[in-house]
Amino acid sequence: MLVTFIPLYGIGLLPLWLVLLVLGREVVITVFRRMALARGEVIPASGWGKSKALVQNWFVGSLLVLRINLAYRPDGTGGPWFEHWQGYTREVVGVSFWFVVVLTVLSLLDYLVKHRDVLSDAGA
Repeated sequence: MLVTFIPLYGIGLLPLWLVLLVLGREVVITVFRRMALARGEVIPASGWGKSKALVQNWFVGSLLVLRINLAYRPDGTGGPWFEHWQGYTREVVGVSFWFVVVLTVLSLLDYLVKHRDVLSDAGA
């Protein structure tokens, strides 16, 4: 996902804080899973993590559709159906953006809380 988020930030479609949030979550989860693996424990993907991945993909797909549409009709000459589609796409992007934020945080907390023994044993 970061391979997609970074260029989208580069062309001004995503805020830096969102890219850093997603990157930070991925780094923390990767380190956390490696710590667990060193103890012989495998941490599977959670429902929250899978939901986060689904919404991130939906968000990126919608954002790309919006960008492509704007490239084809930058002056707004697409007519009422095009304007309706653009409005719908903007709404999907706006709503899914906040779902990405919430699910990124919730999935991180879910992993850390469910497997907090990995952190407590690491300090021992």
